[in-house]
Amino acid sequence: MLDNLLSNAIKYSPAGSAVTIRGWHAGRSILEVSDAGYGMDDADRIRVFDRFFRSSSARRSGIHGTGLGLVVPRKSSNATAAPSTSAAPSVKAPPSP
Repeated sequence: MLDNLLSNAIKYSPAGSAVTIRGWHAGRSILEVSDAGYGMDDADRIRVFDRFFRSSSARRSGIHGTGLGLVVPRKSSNATAAPSTSAAPSVKAPPSP
Protein backbone atom coordinates (compact mmCIF):
# COMPACT_ATOMS: atom_id res chain seq x y z
CA MET A 1 0.00 0.00 0.00
CA LEU A 2 2.72 2.47 0.98
CA ASP A 3 4.65 1.63 -2.19
CA ASN A 4 1.64 2.56 -4.36
CA LEU A 5 1.04 5.82 -2.51
CA LEU A 6 4.69 6.87 -2.67
CA SER A 7 5.17 5.75 -6.27
CA ASN A 8 2.12 7.73 -7.32
CA ALA A 9 3.29 10.85 -5.47
CA ILE A 10 6.78 10.67 -6.96
CA LYS A 11 5.59 9.83 -10.45
CA TYR A 12 3.30 12.86 -10.69
CA SER A 13 5.60 15.42 -9.04
CA PRO A 14 8.30 17.54 -10.66
CA ALA A 15 11.83 16.11 -10.32
CA GLY A 16 13.47 17.10 -7.05
CA SER A 17 10.25 18.21 -5.34
CA ALA A 18 9.30 17.06 -1.85
CA VAL A 19 6.97 14.18 -0.98
CA THR A 20 5.75 14.25 2.61
CA ILE A 21 4.48 11.27 4.61
CA ARG A 22 2.54 11.82 7.82
CA GLY A 23 1.07 9.20 10.09
CA TRP A 24 -0.86 9.42 13.33
CA HIS A 25 -3.37 7.58 15.44
CA ALA A 26 -6.70 9.09 16.47
CA GLY A 27 -8.83 6.06 17.25
CA ARG A 28 -7.59 4.61 13.98
CA SER A 29 -4.31 4.69 12.09
CA ILE A 30 -4.10 7.42 9.47
CA LEU A 31 -1.46 7.77 6.76
CA GLU A 32 -1.30 10.84 4.53
CA VAL A 33 1.00 11.37 1.55
CA SER A 34 1.30 14.84 0.05
CA ASP A 35 3.36 16.09 -2.83
CA ALA A 36 4.00 19.09 -5.05
CA GLY A 37 2.43 17.34 -8.02
CA TYR A 38 0.61 18.71 -11.00
CA GLY A 39 -2.60 19.04 -9.00
CA MET A 40 -6.17 18.39 -10.00
CA ASP A 41 -9.37 20.34 -10.18
CA ASP A 42 -12.41 19.72 -7.97
CA ALA A 43 -14.14 17.52 -10.56
CA ASP A 44 -11.08 15.27 -10.76
CA ARG A 45 -10.61 15.21 -6.98
CA ILE A 46 -14.10 13.71 -6.55
CA ARG A 47 -13.16 10.80 -8.83
CA VAL A 48 -9.55 10.21 -7.74
CA PHE A 49 -10.41 6.84 -6.13
CA ASP A 50 -12.48 5.58 -9.09
CA ARG A 51 -10.95 2.57 -10.82
CA PHE A 52 -9.04 3.50 -14.02
CA PHE A 53 -9.69 7.23 -13.58
CA ARG A 54 -6.85 9.56 -14.51
CA SER A 55 -7.07 13.29 -13.83
CA SER A 56 -7.00 15.71 -16.72
CA SER A 57 -3.59 17.02 -15.57
CA ALA A 58 -2.21 13.44 -15.50
CA ARG A 59 -3.46 12.80 -19.03
CA ARG A 60 -1.97 16.08 -20.26
CA SER A 61 1.38 15.33 -18.61
CA GLY A 62 2.06 12.45 -20.99
CA ILE A 63 3.09 10.24 -18.06
CA HIS A 64 1.87 6.68 -18.56
CA GLY A 65 -0.54 5.37 -15.95
CA THR A 66 -3.39 2.94 -15.44
CA GLY A 67 -5.63 4.95 -13.14
CA LEU A 68 -5.09 2.48 -10.29
CA GLY A 69 -2.38 4.32 -8.33
CA LEU A 70 -4.70 5.37 -5.50
CA VAL A 71 -7.36 2.68 -5.97
CA VAL A 72 -5.02 -0.21 -5.10
CA PRO A 73 -3.92 1.12 -1.68
CA ARG A 74 -7.51 1.94 -0.77
CA LYS A 75 -8.74 -1.54 -1.67
CA SER A 76 -5.75 -3.42 -0.25
CA SER A 77 -5.98 -1.70 3.12
CA ASN A 78 -9.71 -2.37 3.40
CA ALA A 79 -9.80 1.23 4.55
CA THR A 80 -11.69 4.37 3.83
CA ALA A 81 -9.89 6.97 1.79
CA ALA A 82 -10.83 10.44 0.71
CA PRO A 83 -8.94 13.34 -0.74
CA SER A 84 -8.69 16.23 1.66
CA THR A 85 -9.12 19.86 0.73
CA SER A 86 -5.34 19.94 0.27
CA ALA A 87 -5.67 17.09 -2.25
CA ALA A 88 -3.38 14.93 -0.11
CA PRO A 89 -4.80 11.41 -0.19
CA SER A 90 -5.23 9.91 3.24
CA VAL A 91 -5.89 6.28 4.07
CA LYS A 92 -7.66 5.55 7.34
CA ALA A 93 -7.56 2.06 8.76
CA PRO A 94 -10.67 0.68 10.43
CA PRO A 95 -11.15 1.88 14.04
CA SER A 96 -9.10 0.12 16.71
CA PRO A 97 -11.06 -2.43 18.75
